[in-house]
Amino acid sequence: MQDVLTQNYGLTQQELSQLQQQHEYPSVSILLPIYPNSPDDRQQTPIRVKNLMREAEDRLQKEFTQRDMAPLLERLNNLATDIDYDHGTQGMAIFVNANFARIFYLPFSVEERVAINHGFATRDLVIAKHRSTRYFVLSLTQKVAHLYEGMRDHLREIEDFGFPMPIEIKGVENELPNTYHVEVTTLHDKYEREFFQRVEAAIESAMNQEHIPLALVGVERTLAYFDEVAFEKTRPKFSVVARLHGAYEKLPLREMETKIWPLVEEGLKGGNSRVIERLGDASGNGRKATGLREVWKAAQEARIDTLLVEENYHQAARAQESGLHLVDDTEREAPDVLDDAVDETIEQVLNTGGDIVFFAGGELQEHEHIAAILRY
Repeated sequence: MQDVLTQNYGLTQQELSQLQQQHEYPSVSILLPIYPNSPDDRQQTPIRVKNLMREAEDRLQKEFTQRDMAPLLERLNNLATDIDYDHGTQGMAIFVNANFARIFYLPFSVEERVAINHGFATRDLVIAKHRSTRYFVLSLTQKVAHLYEGMRDHLREIEDFGFPMPIEIKGVENELPNTYHVEVTTLHDKYEREFFQRVEAAIESAMNQEHIPLALVGVERTLAYFDEVAFEKTRPKFSVVARLHGAYEKLPLREMETKIWPLVEEGLKGGNSRVIERLGDASGNGRKATGLREVWKAAQEARIDTLLVEENYHQAARAQESGLHLVDDTEREAPDVLDDAVDETIEQVLNTGGDIVFFAGGELQEHEHIAAILRY
């Protein structure tokens, strides 16, 4: 069975949960970056996949007999024949155990590695789902509301959940010449409020209970009125990270991408800065954990409200009654070693209702690359 992640930029909660619920040893994860614009790499990618599969097979044969591994290896080889090497993706993830086999194409590069553990190495899919580069763009024009899903500087229009959603408001005239404002006459409040409530509900359905950043595009008056409707509650449903003011209904999509992404990127950086401030405040009242050992313990106790972690931080470890014991890469393949205790920690935090905030490599160095804001 094959899943093409780049068709819908992200991973549904159901799909991610299905992966994380796979607890069987051995579970094989194969991850590799792809460089679609390089003709040489397109020729080398099948060879790299075969080499990684051979590495997985060699590691399995150190623990199991050929007969025991035959069904799993057959599933792995069958998957290899289904790979679309012309997909134009930037990364690939292959997951196989005795009862599960699936390919994901990733819209960003990943670190090349093979992991064999009691569950799949879902870190990169978690990043695809939770890191800030995925966002929605709501464009409110004079006549219609459009919703787009973004992955960095690429947008695709969502044609579902009622979008594009036409505005039907009695008493609204055409846009006035030489201005971005709209002349509104009768029934303004009633019909616009009902429309924006429909838009709000449709966005909520599209987000599917996920906390996805939202960017807004439209004239100031329209956005201000949407704010009034969408954020009148004590706890807003959306996190608006960027605003592009103006009438852009006739702007080509590619130009929209170049205008909105720098604003979104800047807004997301501001969000990470606020999380760092929260971590500092948590330190003052004893609700901060720093370093993998402390964070691991807090995760097992379901005490983590927000996990801060560098995207490229990996660490093998042994989980024992006395706590987590970090090991070097020479012991990574030992049967009692967690191939990546950071990945295990991320999954535990998600399973206990915590939030994850990813940072670039080195940004959390003073916190030993991982830290947490605790609930108590």
